Amino acid sequence: MPLHWPDLTLPPINLWNAPHQEPPMHEPTTHRWHLRFLQLAQHVAAWSKDPSTQVGACIVRPNRTVLSLGYNGLPRGVADRPELLADRDYKYARTVHAEMNAILSAPERPAGCTLYVWPMPPCSSCAASIIQAGITRVVATAPEERWLHSCTIGDELLREAGVSTHWLAGDYAQEVS
Repeated sequence: MPLHWPDLTLPPINLWNAPHQEPPMHEPTTHRWHLRFLQLAQHVAAWSKDPSTQVGACIVRPNRTVLSLGYNGLPRGVADRPELLADRDYKYARTVHAEMNAILSAPERPAGCTLYVWPMPPCSSCAASIIQAGITRVVATAPEERWLHSCTIGDELLREAGVSTHWLAGDYAQEVS
């Protein structure tokens, strides 16, 4: 069966989901917040030294404060010399993904938070960690063709576990880049 990416529209999302917080705001304002946090993830992605793919992640609390940031790269204390990063097998075996870096760097458990990822949704390995961390929503841009298989499996895992997923495409993604 050929893989296909799920519906690539972004329904209105209310980040204010706790009962004691302010009432929901209208969609255009909420949409602007999603774009801001995706732009922050895009900015953080530029910190990666990976020569082929820079990925950034931003974990946001329900009150719209940033809990943690992460980007893809080698673990702390491991040399990231250009010749080693050019070796795909070496790089993939040692890289910590942006989502995992953000989760591991968070000063508190990210349960109930939203994860923003640029420039693609989480892979299947990161999806499992997102679920275990208690993150309840993921907002990302649609994946490139080369990452479609892993991102589709990740999306299936997230949805099966009840994590809300929203993939930006078309005009939404254009506003971020």
